[in-house]
This record gives sequence, structure tokens and C-alpha cells, in this order.
Amino acid sequence: MNWRKILTLACLFFIDVHVKAAEAPKKECWGAAIPCAVQAEGGEKRLLTANDLKISLAPAALLEQRDEKTMELVQGSFYVETSRPVVFKTPYGRVWCNDDCTGLFVRTDESFNIKSLQGHWLVQRNGENTTYQVPTALQVTLGAVGEDGHALMEFPQSLPWLSTIKQWGDLYPGTLKELKPTLVKFRETWKEAVENVSELQQKAAARTIASYEEGLAREKAAHDAREREDARLRALFREKNP
Repeated sequence: MNWRKILTLACLFFIDVHVKAAEAPKKECWGAAIPCAVQAEGGEKRLLTANDLKISLAPAALLEQRDEKTMELVQGSFYVETSRPVVFKTPYGRVWCNDDCTGLFVRTDESFNIKSLQGHWLVQRNGENTTYQVPTALQVTLGAVGEDGHALMEFPQSLPWLSTIKQWGDLYPGTLKELKPTLVKFRETWKEAVENVSELQQKAAARTIASYEEGLAREKAAHDAREREDARLRALFREKNP
């Protein structure tokens, strides 16, 4: 065997090694190491499980497990079932649950949307220590930090039915047949939530109108007081300067 054949065989050996290394599966960190970044690749959703926790990632969604009780949602849509106080964080705020909860989260570059499907999700926006509750069948959206130092937070809204059900079905870790009884039950809760939110919005609007009217009344009273004082000063001036 001459040196050319030896060189050719060596090249083929190294090419084969590199190809096998590229084809070798990536080492999975979920459940084995922390921190752990996980992304749903290949255009398919991905299911992560742990004790009392299920997270379904939409295609291309990315999260990072920071510690045993903290998940950083980086991008994408997520379906979550949890029975333990795991905190889901974003640059806009965080959400967690202290009982049995199910939810849908959507993290974009501009916002963080929380849809409550079951249980009592708790939300805390950045820049504020107050904790807000998101009842079942309602949603809250957090946004960028405003001039007051608080992340923007919308008034709680009832869930849009069709788009929520579609997202739920797409990310649900079981079959649609298994999900159907839950949807039938959820439908009644959703109807009640729509009525309650409508009533709350009407009350909030009434308070806003009342507050606006009170402000106008105060401004008018102040204006009238100034007019009376100006008239008194003018009369006094005329008395002193006949």
C-alpha cells in the first residue's frame, strides 16, 4: 500500500467520524441538568414532563429551566398543566399557580399573554409587588415597562372561544377525543366568565364616566370660585379708585 492509498483511507476515516458525530443525537438536559434550554424543533410540538408538571411547546417555542421552580419563557406558545408552584418568568412579569392549574401562554417580543383554562393563576407584573388573580376562562396580557416603571397590563378579558380552542387542541398532550369532555365542561365556565367580564367592564366604564363627571364638576366649581373672587377684587378696586 503506497502513501496515496494510506492518505485516502485516512481521509475517509475522518469523514466517517465527522458524519457519525453530526448524526449522533444531542444530549438531552431536561431532567438531567439545570439550567436547561429546550426548544421544539422540526416543526413539531414537544412535550416535557416532570413530577406534577406537563409543558407542551408549540413548534419553535423555546424555554429555559433556571432551577427546580423557575422556567424562563423565551419565545412561542406553551400549554401547561401543573400541580406545584412553578414560576414562569418573562421580561414583562411572571405567573404561577398554587393549586391544580391549566393554562396557555404566548410569549412574543412585545408581550406575554396568559390564558387561564383551569385553577387560579397568579400574575405579578414587573415593577409592582401586587399579585393579581386570573380566574378560569379569562386572559391577561402584559407588555413593556411604561414611564411609571410598571409593565403594561391590560384589563382582564374573557377568552376568544374559537382561537383558544384551536390553540388548546393543537398543544394538548393527549388526543382530541380525550380533550372533548373537558371542552364541554369548560364551555359552561366560559359562558359565565363572558357575562361576568361584561358586567365588570360596564361597572368600570360607569366608574370612569362618574370620575370624569366629578372632575368636570370640580373644574367648574373652581372656575366659578375664581370668577367670584375676580369680581370681588374688581369691585374693591373700583371702590378705592372712584
